[in-house]
Amino acid sequence: MFSFGLGSGCDKFLVTNVARSGRGTYTFVKDGASNLNAQVIRALSDAMEPSLKDAKWGWNNDLNREEELYRNTLVHSTILMDASTFDEIKF
Repeated sequence: MFSFGLGSGCDKFLVTNVARSGRGTYTFVKDGASNLNAQVIRALSDAMEPSLKDAKWGWNNDLNREEELYRNTLVHSTILMDASTFDEIKF
């Protein structure tokens, strides 16, 4: 399920949870956005690609868990560490 929240008055909780329950993605479209076509195309592209379910990633065995990851979707991670931790870094 790939859901869209249209405008500033959309129910963000509903949009995100419908997508997560349906193993899809969600997109919020701002009022007056001109790039709706591109956002729909991205959702359709995601729907045609396999996903990674229950993926884990992180630093030094401190793992984060994502319910679903899709191809070409960026994952950001930051960590503050001291010099000794940096010397022992593992991805």
